[in-house]
Amino acid sequence: MAESAGLTGAGEGKKMFAKVWTKVSTNLAKLWTKAGKLAFAGILAFALCSVYAIAQLFMAWAKHPHWIYFLPAVFVEIVTAIAIWQIVGMFHQWSRSNQKKQEKRFYGILIIVLTVLILPSITTSVTANYWEFGGSIPYADWVFPILLGLLCPLMAIVCAVLGAIPEVVKRRKTVSQKPETVGKETGKKRARAQRALPTAKRREKVFALLYENLDQSPADLGQRFGVTAQTIRNDYKELAKQGKIVYKDGRVSLRPQKVVAK
Repeated sequence: MAESAGLTGAGEGKKMFAKVWTKVSTNLAKLWTKAGKLAFAGILAFALCSVYAIAQLFMAWAKHPHWIYFLPAVFVEIVTAIAIWQIVGMFHQWSRSNQKKQEKRFYGILIIVLTVLILPSITTSVTANYWEFGGSIPYADWVFPILLGLLCPLMAIVCAVLGAIPEVVKRRKTVSQKPETVGKETGKKRARAQRALPTAKRREKVFALLYENLDQSPADLGQRFGVTAQTIRNDYKELAKQGKIVYKDGRVSLRPQKVVAK
């Protein structure tokens, strides 16, 4: 009785642990989701904080300073924030354990391309904030003009890449699934062609397949020819009458030592 009570207690303990673990894992998943939103909020906050610094940088190096330079600064920072978040999402896809090598390579290339494109804008943001708070930038006379000259053209390219990514990913998934789809379509066409065979022709093909390999059930052959398993059994009986095979007690044989079960 004591052993039985101990086993019952252990079983209840396992159930309780399973419930607690399920609850904890669910809450962790929710926390990760919220953390992801917070991460994007943090990226966006840094981008918005950098707008003023980059706008001041534009106006400091422009021949005709104007408040209009806030517009390209906002454009640069918002596009950079979206690109960084896109990189985070693609890195998540790349790091999945069930991802194929081709998919990992695909997402890896996208990550590298986007990272290279937004590297000047990230550098400019960090440098502009450092400069805004009184930091001295070495070789500023040629560093700033180069960075500011690259920003808007590169951000236009980033916008084009970000707009093309959903379509590229969609086409990639279509291509990766294409062989399976083609195989299914080929199987259907073959089944329709086999179903259209006359009975005598089908029985010849059934005999040829049995001669090659007896380890085929009536259901398998029926699926191949687009008929029922009972139709294949009737074909067995007719082939047996013709003396081509031995069909007895649901077993088919060409030679006594080669027998296949029903």
